[in-house]
Amino acid sequence: MLGHLETRDRRVTVLLGPAGPRYRVEDRTGRVLHVELTEQELQARAPELHRLVKEGYAGGGRGRGVTLDARVQPFAGRER
Repeated sequence: MLGHLETRDRRVTVLLGPAGPRYRVEDRTGRVLHVELTEQELQARAPELHRLVKEGYAGGGRGRGVTLDARVQPFAGRER
């Protein structure tokens, strides 16, 4: 696992496999929405999350009050 990126209602886990990165998407309750997606599959199924992964920000607003938060904290309601 390389890491996680979160929005208010989704969590993307970036996994590293022999064929390159794969993406797992969960909702805030921990329900798995997508497993082992390639970058192209992530872009097709969840373009807003693909944008977050590729550009490193959510909401599309550089200079519009978008904040990146690098604190380490448990995902709401779930123990890891």
